[in-house]
Amino acid sequence: MRFISLALAALFAASAPVAAQDQIAREIERKARAGEADGGFCARASADLVRLTRQQAAERLNRVLARPDQQSASIVFVMADLPGGASACAYLAFRPVTTRDGKKCRPSESFLCIAGRDCRAKLDDAICEVRPGVWD
Repeated sequence: MRFISLALAALFAASAPVAAQDQIAREIERKARAGEADGGFCARASADLVRLTRQQAAERLNRVLARPDQQSASIVFVMADLPGGASACAYLAFRPVTTRDGKKCRPSESFLCIAGRDCRAKLDDAICEVRPGVWD
């Protein structure tokens, strides 16, 4: 019985960060679609998100996009090295792979809240595989 209690506690502890990230992603998307001001949201949310440089984000993105072609993918994080020292909370959502000009591409939507500024969305974009396992 004690083992089951410990296992359940570990399960709930592990799912809490994922649930927090899902909630943050939904709010980034909502604010970006509405074109709202950040209003301090990114600063508050960043405590629950991984901080990535642009290089680290590109590396993580390549791993996320390596999923089977028919699967959707997403990533939510804080971009830590924007020009001028700004940071931004980002939520990127990718649909299953399609083909464009002979390349594998994932249609995507990008939602971004720049800390202390505004939130914006790019709803009709795609990221394509430039060589096996490398997306740009």
